[in-house]
This record gives sequence, structure tokens and C-alpha cells, in this order.
Amino acid sequence: MSKSTKQIPRLRLWPYQKNVLFPHDGQFSQAEDLQIIYSGHSFKNILLKIIDNAKEQLHVHTYILAEDDSAREILGHILQAAKRGVEVFIMTDAVGSPWPDPDWSNFFKQEGIHFKSFNSSLETHFFDFSRRAHHKVVCADNQVALVGGLNIAREYIEEETNPPNIRPSLPWLDLAIYIKGPSTFHIQSILLEIYKHDEIHRDWEQMHLPGVFTCDCKKPYRFLLHDGLKGNFTIRERYLTALYQAQSEIILMSGYFVPENLIVRLLIRAKKNGVRVRIFLTHHSDVRSVHLAQTYLYRRLIKHGIEILEWRDSILHAKALFVDGTWLTIGSYNLHYTSTWGNIEANVETTIPQVCQEFSHYIGDYIMPRCSTITHESLGHYGTDFFLGLVSYHLYKSIQFFQVLIVAFFKVSWPKEKN
Repeated sequence: MSKSTKQIPRLRLWPYQKNVLFPHDGQFSQAEDLQIIYSGHSFKNILLKIIDNAKEQLHVHTYILAEDDSAREILGHILQAAKRGVEVFIMTDAVGSPWPDPDWSNFFKQEGIHFKSFNSSLETHFFDFSRRAHHKVVCADNQVALVGGLNIAREYIEEETNPPNIRPSLPWLDLAIYIKGPSTFHIQSILLEIYKHDEIHRDWEQMHLPGVFTCDCKKPYRFLLHDGLKGNFTIRERYLTALYQAQSEIILMSGYFVPENLIVRLLIRAKKNGVRVRIFLTHHSDVRSVHLAQTYLYRRLIKHGIEILEWRDSILHAKALFVDGTWLTIGSYNLHYTSTWGNIEANVETTIPQVCQEFSHYIGDYIMPRCSTITHESLGHYGTDFFLGLVSYHLYKSIQFFQVLIVAFFKVSWPKEKN
């Protein structure tokens, strides 16, 4: 065993080391159609198509429902769906979308729309307040689903000029997965359970789900729901497994990149084992402290030969992991303590060759030419930001430590050990 492997705590990795069949393990659902959706008008068009074609039931879960023209246009289509007799459920997060005041709630109610603001400070226990509904999922009629990292806001659709120090740019770079087929009924049932009860049964993946098949289906996908504060670490487990099992290539995209140390060590281990590791991050961030913290990590990662590439044409908000050209996951999960330990997150993973090939071309043909590679020389331009990054990084790590304590001692809901 190599020295780098010995450095990884075995007790924390035992569920993943045994998973020798990755990525073809567990159950996969069969999609009739599955596509990658990109921010901009591609996202807007598919979202409006889902809303306009809904006939019986529509679920819209989003972290941010903005108060801008783009969001209001989409809301107009949702209102039209309600007037057609579609049962509409909208859930936003009380922190991400604080603007729907009582007047809006009453308006939704008058229009026959079920509306919920998740986990507001007036309704929740102190230790639950850090649990946010960060997932972005839209479902309709048990037939279609859209799962990704895109909020319903102008910056994900139109050219964006904010923050003010950035020139007019492309929409924020983000991704989603569009799924068509009756197997999406289990995604819709999960959204309904979250809406009604704020959580789901922890063993939902083991429930009897008609239409769920093994990995031999032609268009396989798996819907992943993560709820760290309730002890459900499904997406984290898949990330750890993928990084540990990688053989040739890792492509990672994260809008907010302050990963736990185990993730960093697995990335370094993969590089030492001959895997090409590329991490795509944002140069312009809407949360400066997170950007400072991630730049503090650059030196450690570059030292071990990991490629860091910064997207400069807008803000990179995408969350994706692509391993060995054969396994892809896209969703709302950031490599950040809030996603791991606090938020409800949703991802989709797939091994469909055509989809994986499309993503590979997207990275090579569109993303790479528009990114700048971070080197030891370019790090010198950050100047005093190194000290601020040091402070920000350790501040986030301290917050993460207390978040873990909350999960461990106040919820006491860690997954049971596997045989």
C-alpha cells in the first residue's frame, strides 16, 4: 500500500473501499430521455416547457425565487398552470428567498397555489436554523423532472452585470439534468414529503419503488437526496466513493469550494496514483469570504500537481463531478460545509455514454478556452488576499467543526454501519 493511501483514515472510508462495483452499484432508474441543461435560455425554455405542459400536479422547489422580471415571468406561467386546474406546490427557503411576504403568501393561496417558506427563524428550533432547503428540483405529472443548481432568478437566464465591479457577462455558469419518464414519480413523491413534513424517511432509497431497475437499463440515472443535519449523507458518500475509485480522470466543478480535509486528501491521493485532476472554480464570486478561503487552498493543491482553472466570463455556480469519462453527477451539492452538514441537497448521477461524452466535449470545447490556469506565479498577484484567505479558511473550518457537533450531539442520527 502506498504512503498516500495509508494517510486516509480507513474507518472513515470503509463503506467506499468495499464498493468495488462503482459506479454500477445499487439501483438505477430508467429514463426515457435524459439531457444536460445549461444556464441561460436553455434553462428558461425547458422550465417553461415543464410548467406549460403540466396537467395534474406541479412541484417547484428552489432555494431562491427572486423578485426580478425573469422570475416574475416564470411565476406568471405557474399562475396560468394553476388556473388550468393544475395542483401547484411551491417551496422556497426562508433565507434564500425572504421576499415572499404575507401579501404574496395570501396571493398564492387565493390562486390555489400551495406555498411554503422552509425553516423560517420564527418557526424552527435554534439548532435546525442552519438546515436550509438548498435543492432545486421541478417535477410535473410524475413524468418529467429538472434537477440542478439553478435558482429561479435573472442571473441564471440573462446577461448579468452584478456584482458592480464585473463587466456585463454571460449568465452565471450552472447546470441541471432534465429527466423524462414515469420513473420520475419517486422524485415527485419525495418532494411532496419534504413539502408536507420537512424531511423524508431516511431509508427512502430502500423503499419499494416500481420502475427502479438495476444498472443494465439503457438510460440509467439515480436521484440522490442529501440531508446532513438529519444524518443522510448520500451525496457525500457518492463523492467519496467516486474520488477513491477514480482510475484516469477527475473533473470537479463547485461554485463554493471549501471542502472537508478528507476530500482534499482524496484528490491528492488520486493525483499521486496517476489520475488527472482538474478543478473548475469561479474567479468572480458573490461570496468574497468563500473565494478567499478557496484561494488559500490553491497552493496546497497546485503543489501536488492538481490543475486549478478559474472561470472568468461570469460567476461559476455549477456543481458537478465527472470521473473516468463514464460517471457524472450534477446538482445542488457544493463542496462546502453547508452542503455537507446542513442543507437539503439534490443531485442526479448517470452513466449514459452519450451524456458523459457531451459533458466531456462541453468541458474541452467551451469551458477550458474560457478559463485561466492558476500557477504558482499567478498566485503572487493575490498579495494580501493570502492572509485574508487564511483567516477565512480557518473561520469556515471552525464553523464546520461546530456544525458537525450539532449533527452528532443534537440529532444523533448518523447512518448505521454497513456489513
